[in-house]
Amino acid sequence: MSVNTPWLPPGGALDADRIKAGLPTDLSGVQVHVYDRVRSTNDTAAKLLETGDEPFLVVLAEQQDGGRGRRGRSWASPPGVGLLCTMGIAYPSGVATAPGEWPLLAALAVRRAIAAETGAQVSIKWPNDLLVDGKKACGILTELLPQRDGFVRLAIGVGINVNTDMDTLPADIGNRSTSLSHVVGRVIPRNPLACRLIASLFDMYEATRRGVRFADWHDEMVTHCVTLGQYIRVAQGAGYIEGVAQTIDTAGALKVRDASGQEHTVISGEIVQYSQPWTGAD
Repeated sequence: MSVNTPWLPPGGALDADRIKAGLPTDLSGVQVHVYDRVRSTNDTAAKLLETGDEPFLVVLAEQQDGGRGRRGRSWASPPGVGLLCTMGIAYPSGVATAPGEWPLLAALAVRRAIAAETGAQVSIKWPNDLLVDGKKACGILTELLPQRDGFVRLAIGVGINVNTDMDTLPADIGNRSTSLSHVVGRVIPRNPLACRLIASLFDMYEATRRGVRFADWHDEMVTHCVTLGQYIRVAQGAGYIEGVAQTIDTAGALKVRDASGQEHTVISGEIVQYSQPWTGAD
């Protein structure tokens, strides 16, 4: 007689108690919510911020049905193999850090966490995609929520391909994406990675409350950003800016020089990289 045994994710299921136990002592009181399935961890975190008084909380899920990426794209991940996590944060509106700095700050914090936990070489594609071996392993979506009682509120969503079997994904996704386990050659337990990620983002949050700005970490971003020196096309509304990415200024904007020599300041946008000037064909 055969017995059906429950399927367990590679490296074990997400566990709120284990994650909280693995956090530094100064985070012992942080709320960590783990769900089997949600529509979106960002949406769930936003609701918890709206109804609670905690300035920093964490939402994780094994699966989400309505995950979002940048520019309205969906973010899909097979159940039990990714790290789908949102940090909900709130801070007084008088804090110097502008909400627009957080996509860059989050990219730095998440890069630190992944590199420290796995030993992988992690780079940043401006403004906040994380690449391993030149392929996307992590996306970040930072959403500004309505202010409440004089507090700025943000949902910082992080989607990491941790133990994803790349052979199971469509070729068009596998050609431009990768997973951490695929790169390092072993299953990566997600609970310790979640601990590292939460601690890194909390450290960034605490630093901003002390007055630290993106400008203070500007050099770190430039060091790890692979966009610089690349010939790129940047989506700007219905149009594009095309040229060589020169540098990132201390406010986090990307400087792009076009073929005529004109320099453009790009505050936000979707980048597609090319090794030669774009000819108009995707």
